[in-house]
Amino acid sequence: MTYEFMNECAKDYKDSKGKDCKYGVKARAWFQFIPLENILCPLLHLLIGIGNDILDNFKDVVNRDVEKLDPREVTTRQKFVQCELAISRDVARREEFDASVPGKELSRLKGVIYRRTKALAKLGEIEQSSRRGASSKDDTDVLLDEIDDYVENDEVVDGEDDEDQAQPPSEPNRGTQTTNPRLQEAIAKNKEELKKAEDEAKQLIEKREKIATEVTKGRSLLRRLKKKLTDFRSTRKRSKNGIEAKMLKVLKSIGVEVTKYHGGSLTGKDIRKVIANASYVFDEFAKILKEDRKADGLSETEIDKLCEDHKLTFLLWDGAFSTARTIDPTEGDIVLYEKFVYAAVVSHISIGCSVTHKVHLMYKHVAVHMRVPGGLGQKMEDWVELQHQGGMRERTQYRTMGDMQKAAEARERRRCEASNTGVIEVQTGVHERAKRKFKEKSRHVEEVRREERELHRKLALIRFNLSMIPIVRLLKRWTAATRARLSGTTDDTE
Repeated sequence: MTYEFMNECAKDYKDSKGKDCKYGVKARAWFQFIPLENILCPLLHLLIGIGNDILDNFKDVVNRDVEKLDPREVTTRQKFVQCELAISRDVARREEFDASVPGKELSRLKGVIYRRTKALAKLGEIEQSSRRGASSKDDTDVLLDEIDDYVENDEVVDGEDDEDQAQPPSEPNRGTQTTNPRLQEAIAKNKEELKKAEDEAKQLIEKREKIATEVTKGRSLLRRLKKKLTDFRSTRKRSKNGIEAKMLKVLKSIGVEVTKYHGGSLTGKDIRKVIANASYVFDEFAKILKEDRKADGLSETEIDKLCEDHKLTFLLWDGAFSTARTIDPTEGDIVLYEKFVYAAVVSHISIGCSVTHKVHLMYKHVAVHMRVPGGLGQKMEDWVELQHQGGMRERTQYRTMGDMQKAAEARERRRCEASNTGVIEVQTGVHERAKRKFKEKSRHVEEVRREERELHRKLALIRFNLSMIPIVRLLKRWTAATRARLSGTTDDTE
């Protein structure tokens, strides 16, 4: 992959009007002066994207198969699916028409209309110039020859849309008639061909517009249905007895900010809290879902499997990200990372999540970047997120101050106080005096939690490997049978 190739992909995407996207490239890279080999994977943002994808997938399954819904919402969901199918059907009809003989004829006629319209506009300018004496007879003949060449091709040119083709022709000035007979003949000829093309295209345009109108109507209805579903979900979130409200309480109990959760996605620090407490979170989720599940939804056994699968996926990704953050990793660390990330990607797909570009980066590129001197541990973008959060807190604290100058001075005064060595020394002394004094030195709670997380990660990897044993055996049998068949033997081999 090079910048030149990426630029070609971006150009193809633009030329195809968003239809041809290669390798996910939609625009030119901004900073092409930076060598590609100097660009590292942003682990924090990969964690945020993948973590939110797993949570969103879990919530979608809960909304669809577990939670008790208002009958109107059930009907709305059914209509939403029906509307999507109807739109797909109408789009297929439109594409089928465009690919048919009438559709191709309509495309040709639109090309005729477009070019004759442009030609008449140009001929009007030539006529006015010839009356003013701005052009000689020879110049007019040259331009007329160019127009003849232009209108010979009646196909629609890329970049010419229907709006351009639908513009009415610019009528030549009907004042004083030109004395150039060839110009008069060209104007009359183009008008005649334009009128003929418009008459022939009229019925075809009406036929295509009928299909296109159905597509537009369907998409409008789909937008309204989507808004209704969003309103239903917001109502359920505000309900204190709903499943999502109870799930939110569980997340809040581990320190996840409510406003971030309601915003639709979690920040990096919140995703880390969910991953660090994945076992507790999904065990609590399972209890909530069993209590409030609908009669025709998932069974208790299926709910247990749903929560276990998502918990396992989080634990495997936790192992992958934790190993990727190792400072000065050894080859053993890289091998362990590859085991974790392979298991995580397989589990990620098995629960129904998509393989996004962030999953691809973790699977294909992070192991390579771990070999960079020092590894990725001290090259994280946490400081950027920390500045975002600190700036947001400052803006919230001083947003009520009307005078911008006073607000700026107050913010700077607080920064100076926080960085003053005397203030820092006093704060440290107060903290030391206020600490609890233990007779026996006890282990810090964070150390205990760290060991528990490492144990859960390893157990998750062992569980995944055990679940893959039947598949590996099946693949071995299939491989042996295929080799035997190709070699012409009939011996039974395992």
